[in-house]
Amino acid sequence: FTGHKKDIVKSIIRNKLNLNTRNRIYARKCKVKYVDSKEANMFLENNHLKGKCKSKLYIGLYYKNLLVSLMSFGKTRTFMNGGKNGINKYELHRFCNKIDHSIVGGASKILKMFKSKVNFDELISYYDKSFGYKSFYENIGFYFLSETPINYYYIKSGLRKHRYNYNKAKLVKQGYNKYKTEREITKELGIYRIYGPGNYKYILKSNT
Repeated sequence: FTGHKKDIVKSIIRNKLNLNTRNRIYARKCKVKYVDSKEANMFLENNHLKGKCKSKLYIGLYYKNLLVSLMSFGKTRTFMNGGKNGINKYELHRFCNKIDHSIVGGASKILKMFKSKVNFDELISYYDKSFGYKSFYENIGFYFLSETPINYYYIKSGLRKHRYNYNKAKLVKQGYNKYKTEREITKELGIYRIYGPGNYKYILKSNT
């Protein structure tokens, strides 16, 4: 597990220690625009610990035609447009900068475009407690909503895997014993559960 995206982990630490000054770029010098899913997912795989995800919308910053920062957004599973209470609710799925780069004001500039282009009532996001203090969201206009319980993921062949890949329904569908628990089956497969501290949940409401 220690080798899983080690370069990204090091970059995160350097950013927190303000050591990525050599590659510091100001957002005002960048162009903000939509990013196609192919380029966005490749960027996320190379620069985000959780890698790519299925999102509806990708917005990025380009510096000299190079993608250096990205956010991805999607409709939440619980509240869809025109659904319960008519709430048009989105989720901020991913945000990251190019590895070993610091983009000053980048998140605010991307979010400004999202707010100007997308009709939404609420935008929510989750921040992994493993990364420490949560001031990032407060700095770009979000408000703290709640904390989620502790969560878990799996380790397979030294790589981190999302728990949804191994939920019991999927395992049973693949032919594994329905009378055993998810944990029993994954343990037999040599896939081990690792617990995390949970998340902070944040919300941003539309001003319209």
